[in-house]
Amino acid sequence: MDGGLDAHVTVERGGFVLEAYLAVPAGQVAAVVGPNGAGKSALVHALAGLLPLARGHVRLDGTVLADAGAGVHVGPEARPIGVVFQDRLLFPHLSCLENVAFGPRARGVPAREARRRAAALLADVGVGERASARPGELSGGEAQRVAIARALAIEPAALLLDEPMAALDAATRRSMRSELGRRLESFGGCGVLVTHDLVDALGITDHVVVLEAGRVVQTGSVAEVCAQPRSSYVAEFVGVNFLRGRARGGRVDLPDGGVLVAAGAPDGAVSVVVHPRAVALFRQRPDGTPRNVWRGTVASIDDEGDRVRVRVAGAPALVAEVTPAALQELSLSMGAEVWVAVKATEIAVYAD
Repeated sequence: MDGGLDAHVTVERGGFVLEAYLAVPAGQVAAVVGPNGAGKSALVHALAGLLPLARGHVRLDGTVLADAGAGVHVGPEARPIGVVFQDRLLFPHLSCLENVAFGPRARGVPAREARRRAAALLADVGVGERASARPGELSGGEAQRVAIARALAIEPAALLLDEPMAALDAATRRSMRSELGRRLESFGGCGVLVTHDLVDALGITDHVVVLEAGRVVQTGSVAEVCAQPRSSYVAEFVGVNFLRGRARGGRVDLPDGGVLVAAGAPDGAVSVVVHPRAVALFRQRPDGTPRNVWRGTVASIDDEGDRVRVRVAGAPALVAEVTPAALQELSLSMGAEVWVAVKATEIAVYAD
């Protein structure tokens, strides 16, 4: 890859080992997702030069920033990488202007030019009037905008954003997501966004890298990952039901004793995806002869405004998505017995 980020890193911290690969072409943004403790922040720190590599390499636009085998390690202050952390890490004793000017000044830019660049960036991200304020006087959204300006001030070839919106309220997140999308769209380098939010990945990134227990378990476009999740975490992340089983002749036998009939299921070990909207609930056994019908018990009900997610224990256990009106019409409550039905054509099955 001529331009962009090419990394294959192994980091050892105590008993935890991160072994991850990442390739992000110039002009694109990758989302890194995974459960807590998967190694997402360790990956960001390794790319930024804050953690040494036990093995592997980090290359940016063809320049070697780290190569464990060759003993190369360019320090974080010399890497053309801007980093935005969840907790911002702004210098509390400096004004916003001096925070943003710090990076260019540390790299030899004259003070007047560094401050001019900082003022322009603060104005561009919408907090120009807060240039003289200190971080403790800012709201969460304002502080994050200053952190973005600081990361951009060094004119980096890559931006690393480690859950930059996790500590913000919903309204500020929407505003900040729009701001990040705008900045990244005009940013000529590559970006890596660590996030727990699917909306962030959908709205900002080009492809997704999934980390679990220090390993990459899936990569692909957002559409590919949503269509064919490879683990329970990914399925929960994208909001679909995920099962594993063995298929033969269109019949999938599941570990819990359940059976699903699925159109076009390949023989052998398979993954099964059922969208919650495809799961129908009834208080009486449905008429006709649907091929996938079984009894279950309502285990949880989560009201999400214009939709309700109903988790039904059974063989198999699935989450159904219904409207608030349907919930009321069915008189569903915790512990209620229901019938579950899923059309064979609504079940996606692919080989493991």
